[in-house]
Amino acid sequence: MDTIKENKSASTLYGLLIIFLSFIALLINVPNQMGSKLGLISLVLLTGIIYFSVIIYIGKVQKIPKIFLPAIVFSFIFLCVNAIGIFWKTDQRFFITLYQFLTVAGFFLVCSFMDWNQARLRILFRFSVLFILSNFVYFFFRGSAHEYLGFFTNSNLLGATLYLTLFFLLVGSERKKSFGMFFILLTTLILIYLTGARSIIISLFFCLLTYVLWNKLIISKKVFTFYFLLTMGGLIAFVFIYPRLIYWSDFYTINNFVLEHTGKNLYSGRQIIWADLITVVKQNLWIGHGAGTLPSEVSNVRASSHSFYLQIALQTGILGLSSVLLLLLSVWRIMWHGRYDNRVRLSAAFFIGILYHQSFEVMLTQNNMAIALFQWLILAIGASYSYREQKKKYEVQTYQTK
Repeated sequence: MDTIKENKSASTLYGLLIIFLSFIALLINVPNQMGSKLGLISLVLLTGIIYFSVIIYIGKVQKIPKIFLPAIVFSFIFLCVNAIGIFWKTDQRFFITLYQFLTVAGFFLVCSFMDWNQARLRILFRFSVLFILSNFVYFFFRGSAHEYLGFFTNSNLLGATLYLTLFFLLVGSERKKSFGMFFILLTTLILIYLTGARSIIISLFFCLLTYVLWNKLIISKKVFTFYFLLTMGGLIAFVFIYPRLIYWSDFYTINNFVLEHTGKNLYSGRQIIWADLITVVKQNLWIGHGAGTLPSEVSNVRASSHSFYLQIALQTGILGLSSVLLLLLSVWRIMWHGRYDNRVRLSAAFFIGILYHQSFEVMLTQNNMAIALFQWLILAIGASYSYREQKKKYEVQTYQTK
């Protein structure tokens, strides 16, 4: 890692390997068996590199930077809350869930300590362009204008990946006002629209809103923190309010409007899933039903919970949900230190979009690891630049006091 003095060529190779394996791991989501196996192999290799890097870092550094301590502490607390479930749930899924969380946490730390210079961002940009253009070309030969899947097994997976690559386009481009950049951004947005993934449209809206409001949000640390807490409070409340919208007097009027303009109902089936799971969550409110618990194990729901927050509450109760929200808050507060850097601004904006997306999917710390790692990479890039800004300020203050 770059915080450890290392050979420049080795550092370049290390960064390239992380990026390459992250993109190849996306193949785990394709229907082709050979491609899916290749994605799995890449994911296993990437996981091995992450754990090896963490061990090397712990062995060589004397202390962990202060701004990362809250994130590490809340990660540990969340892990402990998950581990409590071992007293009543010890199946394979339990250990996989713990392993997945450790992997994303380690990946975030490893990538946060890397130097995301322009050369590395350029590599991310080029891989993203290749991914987007290949899906665009594929659309003309095999695509469908309705819920376009691309190379993946699900249109929502493609929509989520396109949203994440949009960040790499914006942060890695050196010619943001060129025609080529305009074309690739427009292509990405068209593909997102073709997937029909409404959760991604919502994510894009709040991502853009956060970016536009950024200068207002960084007026003070209190305002900055309040915005995040307001966002999380709203998202948690939404999970409980959404199933009851049907009792609202104007529900059908709004539903008909949405149906007319999007071709989809306001309700997508989640209202039934969430209502059932909320009842189950209340049965073991504080510590949940155990890490790795699936909705089908404790309810009549045979599908995914379709909400990261509800899934965490189901598995680890209020204690687990609180600790993971504090972990996310601590990551958000890291970005305060780099608030004047546009790359941090982009990372924070996409972070908010990711949080909205997780209201409808379960991809942040479990299930789809390929996409989970991309999400944490975006957060890590923002954290990396924030850490370097904080480090510069500390060095200046130290020099001035001498």
